[in-house]
Amino acid sequence: MSSKVLVVTTVSRTIEAFLIPHIKDLIQRGYEVGLASNFLKEPDSNLKKNAHSIYCVSFQRNPFHWKNIRAFKDMRMIAQEYDLIHVHTPVAAFVTRLAVKNKIPVIYSAHGFHFNKQQMFLKNWLFKKAEKICAPYTSHLVVTNQEDEEAAKQLYKNCPVTHVRGVGIDCSHFSIDRFSIRRREQLRMQYGIEPGVKILTHIGEFNQNKRQIDLVRAAAEMKKTNVRFVMLLAGEGNTKKKIENEIIKYRLEKYIKCVGFVHDIPALLSITHIGLLVSAREGLPKSIMEMMAMGIPVISTDIRGNNDLIKEGKNGYLIPVNAPSQIALKAIDLINDETICRKMGEENRKNVRSHYSLPIILEKINEIYESLRVES
Repeated sequence: MSSKVLVVTTVSRTIEAFLIPHIKDLIQRGYEVGLASNFLKEPDSNLKKNAHSIYCVSFQRNPFHWKNIRAFKDMRMIAQEYDLIHVHTPVAAFVTRLAVKNKIPVIYSAHGFHFNKQQMFLKNWLFKKAEKICAPYTSHLVVTNQEDEEAAKQLYKNCPVTHVRGVGIDCSHFSIDRFSIRRREQLRMQYGIEPGVKILTHIGEFNQNKRQIDLVRAAAEMKKTNVRFVMLLAGEGNTKKKIENEIIKYRLEKYIKCVGFVHDIPALLSITHIGLLVSAREGLPKSIMEMMAMGIPVISTDIRGNNDLIKEGKNGYLIPVNAPSQIALKAIDLINDETICRKMGEENRKNVRSHYSLPIILEKINEIYESLRVES
């Protein structure tokens, strides 16, 4: 008889963006997989095709929202049908572990704890307290970066902790070799970019944390020089309109394009010369790993997760949070030095294949599943 696994996230976008390969791998290994999440729209065909059961649970990103009480009650009922639960994202993890309370083994993948060095003391205290409350109800903790691994040693003293380097990158999919010179020229034309213009790409939801405003201000400084560039900002979100207004305010329409939600990320990255991620908080950002796999040097903020992936001067540059001038300076340096760009890009490509590729990550996760199956 096959084991039944329930994969739980706060919102379904996490499953769609990061966990489909994991679900397929579990099915291939003989597991029956159920999904529990807040589905704001009809589950896509990929999920319906692969999941044994799908449950819409009213998780809310705001941990204090009353609907999380309803989610708690739902999870207490749903969990009874399963042999193992794998939770992702903090709110769903908190609610689910309290609902289950050791009746069923629970793996918690913390893709970046909600407390971090950049955050206010009170918020950090609250989120650490929540982790301490749930630690006794966690069978195995998965962390994705070094800072969280150190924190876990203090918070999860009686729970096995494994450092897994992200969700894995499909290096056959994120490969520059898939795109001919002609195809890349067509993509440049599609985005209205002239030959010779260097492309800097940022991928991420438009929100306060991702700090696209710093890219606008960096572009305003770069505009004053003689470098030919354009920034492509991919994504949607609640600050997008504000950013578009700032672009108009600084008269940067020629230099920044908000390209919306992009389905074919490898195609976008195939024409990218420099990758950007300037967030205030991250776990282990997949967007940086995707850029690395495509052989692109990256400018990122020197924060948890980012500095696990980017080593200053070796495969990119690290800059402080809220430092538009530093973004501009490093971008200009890379635009003017194609040799260092190539060297950094090749270092990134090798690094992803050696440490972050999908087969490596899936095997590591499977070892955790097998260890819990043996224990039970």
